[in-house]
Amino acid sequence: MKLKLLSILLLGLFAVSAANAQSKTVTGTVTGKADGLPLPGVSITVKGTTNGTQTDANGNYTLTAPAETAVLVFSYLGYQTIEMPVAGQTTINVALVDDTRQLAEVVVTGYQTKTRTDVSSAISTISSKEVADRPVPSIDNLLQGKAAGVQITAENGRPGGNAYIRIRGVGSISAGQQPLLVVDGLQVPDDVAPQFYSTLNANDIENISVLKDAAAVSLYGARGSNGVIVITTKTGAGKEKPEITYTFQYGTNTKLPDNFKLMTTAQKLQYEYDLGYENSEFTTYLANNNFPDDATLFNITDAQRRAGWDALIGQSHNWLNDIYQTGKVRQHQMAVSGNDNRTNYYVSFQMFDVDGITVGSDFKRYTGKVNLSTQIKPWLTLSNNMSLGHKKTNELRDVYNAQNPFYAVYGYNSYEPVFNPDGTYNLTVQGFPILEALKNNPESQRFLSGYNISTLDFHPIKGLNISTSIGLTYDDYKREAFTKPGSILDQYIGDPTAPGSKTDNGSTEFAMDWINKIIYKFDVNSNHHFSVMGVQEFQKDQLDSYGLEKKGFVLSDYISTQDNGA
Repeated sequence: MKLKLLSILLLGLFAVSAANAQSKTVTGTVTGKADGLPLPGVSITVKGTTNGTQTDANGNYTLTAPAETAVLVFSYLGYQTIEMPVAGQTTINVALVDDTRQLAEVVVTGYQTKTRTDVSSAISTISSKEVADRPVPSIDNLLQGKAAGVQITAENGRPGGNAYIRIRGVGSISAGQQPLLVVDGLQVPDDVAPQFYSTLNANDIENISVLKDAAAVSLYGARGSNGVIVITTKTGAGKEKPEITYTFQYGTNTKLPDNFKLMTTAQKLQYEYDLGYENSEFTTYLANNNFPDDATLFNITDAQRRAGWDALIGQSHNWLNDIYQTGKVRQHQMAVSGNDNRTNYYVSFQMFDVDGITVGSDFKRYTGKVNLSTQIKPWLTLSNNMSLGHKKTNELRDVYNAQNPFYAVYGYNSYEPVFNPDGTYNLTVQGFPILEALKNNPESQRFLSGYNISTLDFHPIKGLNISTSIGLTYDDYKREAFTKPGSILDQYIGDPTAPGSKTDNGSTEFAMDWINKIIYKFDVNSNHHFSVMGVQEFQKDQLDSYGLEKKGFVLSDYISTQDNGA
C-alpha cells in the first residue's frame, strides 16, 4: 500500500514538473527604436491564441507563454508589427520600428485630404484591396465588417440589391437614415445614391473614407447628419509606365442548406390523415379511379388508401429543384492606366453578370470610366473624372405570400405536380403557381447612372491652392411590369373585358454641383502646422417622372405599350 502511494506521489510530482516545463513566464520592455522611449499600451499576444497582455506606463510587460515554441506578437498603432519566438527565453525586450506607410496614409476628410497623423476625427478608411475583385455588385454591401460603428444590412437577397447603411446607430425616427455619398468630391443626391452604389465599379475605387462624427461631417451641414461616405476613384498617378490589365471571374450562386428538414411525402400524407384533412390531389385520384362519388379518404379501405398514397408518392418531387437554380457569376474587366511628366490617365470597362438563385432573377451591368489629369502650367492643373453605368434587373415579388418564390417553396406540397395532365399549370394548395407567374408576369428595371466632374486647380504660391469644380450627376430609371392576358394573375385581378395589363413608369434626374475652394497651409517653426479653408458650393437638382398604364391587349406576347397600342 505504501509503495502504491509513493508511486502516485512521484507521478503527481512529475506531472507538475512537466507542466512547469511546458509553460514559461516571459517579461520585458517595449521601446521605440527611433528614440528609445518606452511605449505604453503595446499589445502582446501569443500567436494563434487569445492569451495576451499590454505594456504598462513604463513599457514593461509580463506574460505566461504556454510553451517554449510559442511566438509573441507585438503590435502598436503607428509601428510595424513584429513576431518574436520565445525559444527558452525569459526576458524579451523589443524595439518597435515606425510604420511610415501607416502614418503617411492619406485620408479624405470633407473637401481636402490629410495624413492619418493629422486627423483627430472618427474616420475609417477602406483600401481598394478590401473591395476589389469581389463577386458582389453593390458597393454598399461590400462595406460589411470593414469599418467600426458602421452597420450594413442587405435589403434582400436579390442580385445587385442595395443595403441599409447606419453609421453609429439610428439618428432619427422619421427622417432619412442613409449617409451622404460623395464620389470624387461630388455630392450625390440622396435618392440617386442607391443606384450609384450598384452602378459604380468596385475595381475602380482607390479608397473609401467613412466620416462618422460631427467634426468630420460639419462641412456638409444637415446633409451629413447621418455620416458621410467618401469614395475616391483611381488615377494613373504613380505609374512608371502604361499598364494594361484584364481580369475575369467565374463563380456560382446556390442556396445555403436549411437548418431543418421538411416532412417526406409519406409523412405529410399521414399527418393530413391524422388531422382529418383530405387534399385535392387525393380527391382527384378517387375521381379518376372509378371510386363512388361519396368515397373519401376516410371511408375507403386501408389498402385503397395506401394505393392512393403510393400514387401521390410516385408523382412527388422537390419544389426546391423546380424553383431554385445554380446561378452563374461572370465578371470581365479591362483597365488601362499610366502617366507621363504632365498627364495621367485611368480608363476601364467592366461587364458584370449575375444569375439569382431562383428562376427569373438576374442582374446585368456594364460600366465605363475615364479619369484624366494634366498639368497645363507648373501652377495650373486640369482634371476630369467621368463614370457611366447601366444595369438591368429582372425583379421578383418579395411580399410574404404565394407570389414570392421563397415562400412558395415551403408552401407547396411535394405531391402536387407542376403541371396538370392537360399541360396547364397546377394551382396547388396555395391557389397560385409561382413558375407560371415568373414566366407570364415579368417585371424588369433599368438604370443608367453616371457622373462627370471637371476641376481646375490653381496654386500660385507655396501652400495656397484655389480650385473650382463643376460636377454633374445623371440617373435615368425605367420600369416595366406586364401581366399576360389569360395568366393566372390576370384571371384573379384583371378586367375580363380587357385582359392583360402593362405598367411603364420611370424618372430622369439631373443634378449640378458647383464647388469653389481655397485652402492655405503654412507652418510656424517645424512643430506647428496650420490650415485655413473656405468653401462655396451651389447645387441644383431637376427631377422628371412619368407613368403609363394600359389594359386590354390583343396580343399575348410581352411587347411594348406603344406597339400594342398601334
